[in-house]
Amino acid sequence: MVPTSASPSEPGSLGKHLHCSICMDTFTDPVTTACGHSFCKLCLDRSCNIGDRGCPLCKNYLSRIPDVNIVLRDIVKQMKEMQQEDNDEEYTGAAGEVACDVCSDKKLKAKKSCLVCLASYCSVHLDNHLSTERLKGHKLVEPVENLDARACLKHGRPLELYSRERQACICVLCMEGQEEVVSTEDEWKKKRSELDNTKTELNENIDKRKTKTAEIEEALKSCKVSSK
Repeated sequence: MVPTSASPSEPGSLGKHLHCSICMDTFTDPVTTACGHSFCKLCLDRSCNIGDRGCPLCKNYLSRIPDVNIVLRDIVKQMKEMQQEDNDEEYTGAAGEVACDVCSDKKLKAKKSCLVCLASYCSVHLDNHLSTERLKGHKLVEPVENLDARACLKHGRPLELYSRERQACICVLCMEGQEEVVSTEDEWKKKRSELDNTKTELNENIDKRKTKTAEIEEALKSCKVSSK
């Protein structure tokens, strides 16, 4: 079963506090007045030039336009970078993309699929598999689009065994009697080795035929020369 978890925290909860009340956009070169209100430097400058030199929110007199608030500027920069990262990782449904099974609101792209949990995880929700001891032994692979094909539809368990008698992948609950079973990885390695051997034999046969063809062509040339 896929463990439930809250969606990764988004910068939106912080972002609402990082908007200028004049232009209603994210701060650009934010300044903070003596009364504690923050605005874009350019917005506050224009406000003071057009009207009186009071804070646009509380009307306290401003003797000068404050210098850029470096800390607030860095926070805004970091928030924008976080938003960009989230946009880069957002699941779009494009070919080859796999959605995280845990994200509840905005789906992010999965970084890995777990063949034990039969679920796919984004970089945020994958952290448990990398830090929790009991999950470190789980088999993580590149994101798999159709994990149902890796699960036993009868028992809901991963297809981690291969029955040589049935010539099919099975789960541990599918085993019957003394049938011969091996891990799917071992069977894959065996079949891959057999395939490689078959390719080698085919290439050797092709080379032999090429050599034989060349010999026949050479013999035909010799016959033509002799008949002249």
